Amino acid sequence: MKIEVSKEGLSQRNQTKWLSLKEAWLAQCWVDASEDSCKGNSQKYVLLWATIYNKFNNNPNGWQRGDDQLSSKWRNINQACGAFQGAYNKAKRNWRSGDNDQGVEDQAHQIYANNNKGKRFIMMDVWRVLSNKSK
Repeated sequence: MKIEVSKEGLSQRNQTKWLSLKEAWLAQCWVDASEDSCKGNSQKYVLLWATIYNKFNNNPNGWQRGDDQLSSKWRNINQACGAFQGAYNKAKRNWRSGDNDQGVEDQAHQIYANNNKGKRFIMMDVWRVLSNKSK
């Protein structure tokens, strides 16, 4: 898809849509890189993102993204999943007898939407990859 940027009326850039599967793959790459037992959690930012970049771009589906695209998308994912995790934690604190996990998720979606001007949380696949991992 081509997007025309109207600043100065001259510049154009290609923009490829992120699919849920690609977002989940990016999240898995981040988890793998950040939980690497050899490098530990003391690795430098540049090394962490080089590892994520290499793993993401060496996938069997042939997906390719630049380092800026990956880190920018990660910021969006991290912010949205963090907000949903907060809503999920609040819903879980309100757990009532007879509630199940799906009921808690449904309540978390309601809380998230209320906190985000009615916007729905659409990154459940990504959240499931990240939900049991440390920040």
